[in-house]
Amino acid sequence: MQGKGQLLLKAKTMIVQNIQSRTVFTRGDLGRFISLSPNVEHSTDHLVTLQTLTETRYTSWIEEPDRGMFVPKVPATIKSVWDITSVPPSGFISDRQIYPIQGSEQRYTCPDCSGAGEVSVVCYSCNGSGREICSNCNGMGRRACYSCNGSGTKRGFEGRLERCSSCDGTGTRICTSCDGHGGRVCYSCSGTGRVIKTCWRCAGVGRLIKYCAIVCEFKPHEFREVISRWNLPFKQLNSAKESQVWEIPVSANSPLNLQGHAMEVRNAANSLVQQMMGLQRSDTRLVRSVLSIKAVPVAHINFRLHGVPGDAWLLGKDFDRIYLPKVPLTFKTWWKLKDWVSVWLTVVCLVGYGFFALLILSLLRSPHPISAHVFGLVASASVWVVCGLILLARRLIAGLAVFAVIIASLAYLTYLV
Repeated sequence: MQGKGQLLLKAKTMIVQNIQSRTVFTRGDLGRFISLSPNVEHSTDHLVTLQTLTETRYTSWIEEPDRGMFVPKVPATIKSVWDITSVPPSGFISDRQIYPIQGSEQRYTCPDCSGAGEVSVVCYSCNGSGREICSNCNGMGRRACYSCNGSGTKRGFEGRLERCSSCDGTGTRICTSCDGHGGRVCYSCSGTGRVIKTCWRCAGVGRLIKYCAIVCEFKPHEFREVISRWNLPFKQLNSAKESQVWEIPVSANSPLNLQGHAMEVRNAANSLVQQMMGLQRSDTRLVRSVLSIKAVPVAHINFRLHGVPGDAWLLGKDFDRIYLPKVPLTFKTWWKLKDWVSVWLTVVCLVGYGFFALLILSLLRSPHPISAHVFGLVASASVWVVCGLILLARRLIAGLAVFAVIIASLAYLTYLV
């Protein structure tokens, strides 16, 4: 057991890390504004879990491809589905076992393919049309001219509009992908609109076999209950390291022996056993059942974040997990802890890029020499890049988001130019 001082120090570190991962606050500010109560409440919570495996048996007619490997496993004189012996899977996993009944088999030609093993289906590539539409021109045979962006005109000497020579002023050019045809013959079906596929019903064999069988289906079930002083969720307690665990085999014919356990644990275990007994029916039996009782140490700690109270729980044998359901925040707390340096870096970075983009546009459209814009270009680009790099170092996700927006804007600016 850790000392109280060590536990409080560890708790504060874990609380700071948890809040930092869920908010935008820095670890240093959180460390200054979080204070812990010296009172620590200890408890041992329990997870009671009952695992059981059931087997359900019934008769069913089964159809499958006739590969000549049919082997009957049950004599025709069987009186009940429970008269045969099955082999349950090890552990608590699902399984399905089929036991064919002798003399029930029927062999016949597959009606879907008439014994050919193949069927003709509509081509999925062309949807039965026999042709594929050109994706570059959408079947039109022509596409927008690259030189004039489909306008039919472009700027020439001294910025005057002139007729586009590439498309002769039409704004479109013949699609080079389909040579103006708007599409091509489908490769998958060679223009027929249909393709040959292996028959799914007989798997290409051409013949089917149908027989009656006893089907044994094994299915796992899990019943659980949490005994917690603070009603902590099962998921959090189950992921923590237990201090002790008990596994007790359960039989439907003998009572549970839970001497030494608390009354709450015994009541919960008996309740789960009653739920398990409800699974038994005329066609379903219990194969095996195991009761697991897991003891998890819990420490409850009160803390304050800038005066706002909050609760945290340290879980596990070594208290290496934390459960913090809610971050205690108010508008005043958020305003005090906000990383305003990163906010202003973002604003200045975007403003610097804005000036840089405007200068680039004005430079491309202005007859004045480039020297008139050099200082503004260098200054705005420097502000943009320096602030962006500092933001990226301070706040990786925020920096990547800002650079993604800028790259998208640059791509659009290039398209306009």
